Amino acid sequence: MRVDTEHSLYTGKSRIWRLVMNTVNPLYMQICDKITSMIESGEYLPGEMIPSEREMARLYNTNRMTVKKAIASLVRDGLLISEPSRGTFVRKSDTRLSLGETSTQKKAMSELVRLTGQIPKNKVLFCNVIEAMEPATSHLRLQSGEHVLLLHRIRYSGSIPVALEYTYLPLKYFPDITSMDFTYISLYGYMKSAGHDPESINRRLIMMPANDREAKLLEVSKEEPLYFFEFTGQDSDDHYVEYTRSFMRASQIRFSIQWDRA
Repeated sequence: MRVDTEHSLYTGKSRIWRLVMNTVNPLYMQICDKITSMIESGEYLPGEMIPSEREMARLYNTNRMTVKKAIASLVRDGLLISEPSRGTFVRKSDTRLSLGETSTQKKAMSELVRLTGQIPKNKVLFCNVIEAMEPATSHLRLQSGEHVLLLHRIRYSGSIPVALEYTYLPLKYFPDITSMDFTYISLYGYMKSAGHDPESINRRLIMMPANDREAKLLEVSKEEPLYFFEFTGQDSDDHYVEYTRSFMRASQIRFSIQWDRA
């Protein structure tokens, strides 16, 4: 990285850095590199709020859109956390959930959260029996008129909302499910006790921007990248017992894919 500091002004952390225009390194990447360097050197401490976009635009003598792009990149990389109405902070530690494509097994969200040292929590937004409609009907191989339980939840890692879930469960396999309070009861624990634990899953992943509702419930900015997962689970008898649509904060997820040579 080349940053021209010959005429930089130093006032503690408030420095005016002149970005180099004649370089192959885009301006927003120069800002990314500088912020990363300040985090690594301890100038920005874990949990500390970095300057606002307006202030950083002044410090780097550039426009706010360039700063915004740099911050968004560092949020995606997991170095920063953006909290609407509060500011942008240096991540305290790597508490991101680890997801991968190394097996067909699906770990419970609560288990993934505990692996980070955080406490899993749930907020149930809706839990009721409805007539199955697409796409749940196709994924669960249901006939017209069959019913499912729709469980709509926000999943938390500590105090941070990490996922917004819509889970569909065929009522014919779980006749007593309406008596369960999934604020406190483990969904997979219940499914296992009912003899229909999903032992294998089909999974699909795409990236999409958060809409207004997702942004509000997940406490992120509108258009912030989300992982969108679809899970279809089968039990040991190959019954289709779960269909879940999950919107996850990309900044809170560490996703890895492993390829093995044939």
